[in-house]
Amino acid sequence: MKNLGVNAVELLPIVEFGNGGDSWGYDPAQQFAVDNTQYGGPDGLKTFVQACHARGIAVLLDVVHNHYGRDAGHVEL
Repeated sequence: MKNLGVNAVELLPIVEFGNGGDSWGYDPAQQFAVDNTQYGGPDGLKTFVQACHARGIAVLLDVVHNHYGRDAGHVEL
């Protein structure tokens, strides 16, 4: 990507989704938890961001605050 002149990437919302599948930011169930399926959890996301930063590529995170699901914010322990 760096050789193509890319200097930033933007990720779709990274939060956990209650539907268990792919999402474009709609119906997030856990808005403070990084999705394990698509982003490899916190460690996978951190590795990706560090790799981008090492190459001078910024990482932007998209959010969709007006589409919280009915289970948003409820953490099951």
